[in-house]
Amino acid sequence: MNQYELNRIKQRERIMKYAFGEFLKKGLKAVKVDNIAADMGISKRTLYELFGDKERLLIECLKYNHEQRRVEFEQIRKDSKNALETLIKIYHGRLKEVNAVNPAFLSDIKKYDQLIPFMEQMSEEKNEFALMFIEECVKEGLFRSDIDYNLLLNTFDILCRAILDNELYKQYGFESIVNTLDLTFIRGVCTAKGLEIVDSSKYSLL
Repeated sequence: MNQYELNRIKQRERIMKYAFGEFLKKGLKAVKVDNIAADMGISKRTLYELFGDKERLLIECLKYNHEQRRVEFEQIRKDSKNALETLIKIYHGRLKEVNAVNPAFLSDIKKYDQLIPFMEQMSEEKNEFALMFIEECVKEGLFRSDIDYNLLLNTFDILCRAILDNELYKQYGFESIVNTLDLTFIRGVCTAKGLEIVDSSKYSLL
């Protein structure tokens, strides 16, 4: 790979980081591709050459963010004493993330039909990743072994989609929803040993 290609990759990453932050903060409708180009100090032509239209830029932003989170989660796992501590740290990270999201972003994103296949694929990958941690927790005696976790995760997805479709985040707020769902999930599947870790950890869910 030559220097020109490396520079293009870095440029794409800078644009995706900035654009995604703007999308989350202001909503999709309020952010124009022209504004992103101007803010980044690049021409509109360059941005369109790199990403095409706004919908393609959004998809690339979601893919990039998804991959960055996967790498981040793997690092959190390396730095944790057990899989349950990893999930607790991820939970606290989610709380910080949702507080930065403008409700308009979720309302706007439903209008982009091309996102549906990608969002479904991303959800499947998230569930596979979550199942890996869950299985570790079961092996370590931290989560109950008598639960069908595939069923639970699929039910969780259906619930999340219902929340988005009915825009309950406007009524209850993102933090309240994440607290309710994640607390119910994690504490509900913990064994007595797992609850001891949850309640005594500096990352306590309480």
